[in-house]
Amino acid sequence: MIEKKERVIAALPIIGKIDQSRAEMITGVVLKESQRLKLEHLVIDLSGVHAIESEGVHALLYTVNTLKLLGVDTVFTGIHPELALKASSFGDLNNATYCANLEQALTSLGFKFSR
Repeated sequence: MIEKKERVIAALPIIGKIDQSRAEMITGVVLKESQRLKLEHLVIDLSGVHAIESEGVHALLYTVNTLKLLGVDTVFTGIHPELALKASSFGDLNNATYCANLEQALTSLGFKFSR
């Protein structure tokens, strides 16, 4: 039996506008770093995104599908209504988990918070 005590989790806050070229740049960095860090989970926080083009949504979903093939689970947080509407028009969104905020995402990954 192989036992691993620690999970490798990273968070990626995205701020500003996401167009196709920026989404492609994000994809390249995320795929490279996920392999370098041996990620198991990536939390992408979109609460700071003020605009996103349809091509940007498509590229992010492509990234999620690619990460899934590499064994990395993706959790999105901070999705606002405009982005939700655009993303839902692309069909299958089942390769990621969706949470309202970072605390909820980390809780879904097994972290416990005390107040």
